[in-house]
Amino acid sequence: MDGYEASRQIRKISKKVVIIAQTAHGLSGDRINSLASGCNEYISKPLDQHLLVKLISNQFRAKRINQDNPVHSSLFTFYFLL
Repeated sequence: MDGYEASRQIRKISKKVVIIAQTAHGLSGDRINSLASGCNEYISKPLDQHLLVKLISNQFRAKRINQDNPVHSSLFTFYFLL
């Protein structure tokens, strides 16, 4: 099972899980394929720590805006797909 299929399987179980795809190659179609398979975001190697923190922060912010409950009371799981 590759990362795309893993994302599809996770989405069958939960729409609430945040999935950030991370690839080594950074090919032009990777971002499109990642988002199409159900990932919330995409980042490629070499990993930019500041960008990764920004992507994660944006996901928490989006979840907080879209939910009645505060973020600190919600469970967030981030999957990094290789």
